Amino acid sequence: MNLFNDAPQMELMTDALMMTFSVLHYTGKSVVYVLEASMRWITLMYDATNDAGYQDMLMAEIMAYMNLGFSMPKKNPILENVVNRESIMKNLYGLRRGQRISLTKTQVRSMIGKWKPSKASPMTINQVVDDIIEKVKNRQTGVYRYSCHSGEQDTYELVITDEEMFFWDIRNFKFYVFED
Repeated sequence: MNLFNDAPQMELMTDALMMTFSVLHYTGKSVVYVLEASMRWITLMYDATNDAGYQDMLMAEIMAYMNLGFSMPKKNPILENVVNRESIMKNLYGLRRGQRISLTKTQVRSMIGKWKPSKASPMTINQVVDDIIEKVKNRQTGVYRYSCHSGEQDTYELVITDEEMFFWDIRNFKFYVFED
């Protein structure tokens, strides 16, 4: 099966992998660590079987990782021997749900939709933006949840681990990675 010839199947698989990657922090696992471990396992299976389906799996994982807003994994023998980096980049067009952003008030504010303080979540939008910037700048490890009820409930998570930092708009399934 070649996922790149079946766009709906590729998008479904990529979405499923993105969901998996986006909740790894609940188990204390890093997205980068899990991707690297999975790449090694898939490569071993590909080498043992020569089954092209493993190439598709590896490409889908890398696309999901990049769709979260992370950069292409660094060159390594696994990527060079099993997948075509150019085809990954070509097939990412139109699927990307994540983006890299600078740690400025304007950029951080752009990640958040309408915001209305409430008793349950009394912070103003400026306080939320400042809180996110401070936590990211100081690499305050943790999972921070921001919610507001402006019509529908909007929930966001800021995830900071030793290995990575990202912001997740849960309702809209959008991801933001902070540029260093």
